[in-house]
Amino acid sequence: MFNPYLNVRYLEALKLQPREEFFTTTENAGFFKLKDGGKLHWISWIPLGMKSMIILVHDLGEHAGRYHEWASLFYANKIGVIGMDLRGHGNSSGRRGGSFFNEYLRDINRLLAYTQENYPFIPKVLYGHSMGGNLVIRYSMEYKPLVAGVISASPWIKLNNMHSEAMEKFSKFGSNFFPFITISNGLNAKDLSHDKNVVDDYISDPLVHNRISFKLFLDITDSGRYILQNRHKINTPLLLMHGSSDKITSFKATSDFINYTSDFTTFVSWKGAYHELHNEFEKMEIFQYILRWMERLPSIQQG
Repeated sequence: MFNPYLNVRYLEALKLQPREEFFTTTENAGFFKLKDGGKLHWISWIPLGMKSMIILVHDLGEHAGRYHEWASLFYANKIGVIGMDLRGHGNSSGRRGGSFFNEYLRDINRLLAYTQENYPFIPKVLYGHSMGGNLVIRYSMEYKPLVAGVISASPWIKLNNMHSEAMEKFSKFGSNFFPFITISNGLNAKDLSHDKNVVDDYISDPLVHNRISFKLFLDITDSGRYILQNRHKINTPLLLMHGSSDKITSFKATSDFINYTSDFTTFVSWKGAYHELHNEFEKMEIFQYILRWMERLPSIQQG
């Protein structure tokens, strides 16, 4: 339904950029070749006069192309965005839901290396959603990348449902015999956003899948534990965001994570919001918060 109030906020978020400029966002795409003959698909939105850049890491089962509208907001504010379909996702090679967690970390490293080579003097921020939120935190702990900051939205540190422990036990049993057999991830698309159009688009998107292997489920679960146990290793400015009504990943685990992290960590909760903050009705307010947070990062201020 048309909502004039949202459109006003939309223009405010764009800093009153002309609407025709917003709709003519320049999008580029390509592939990284893998040693095994496979390929990883990347997509970017790079504005003229780019002042900073976001390296985007998507969630399980989706792909970077779903972030076009979100990326265009940054684009209109001279912030570039580049994302990659992790192996087994979107237009990238690989078995759906059957990749290794460490392979995803290497995918992120490859994408970051590409941006460092092609945009060496542009401050960069790692941004991950859900599984991607887990990945960017873990990556920053393991690889210590030279980035201006890290944003983790609705991170999969723990799942938020009564069946998660049962799923873990089932996965441990299944992993002993069939570690790479994939099963449904059990996600209810209605839990992604209050916006019915977002839900419908997700369900009808041919590049979206709902598969996950026993091994990958256990790897992500173990990584969530590792993150909680090693939160003191975060020494990069970190923005954690979570909707208080998220039915997929645990809001409590994210709020607990900030204990014993450095003073560089910021946590903001969005009351009543579901899982995909970038697709909620209050996304313009969320976008403005991210924009202000990025503008305060020392390396971006210096730029």
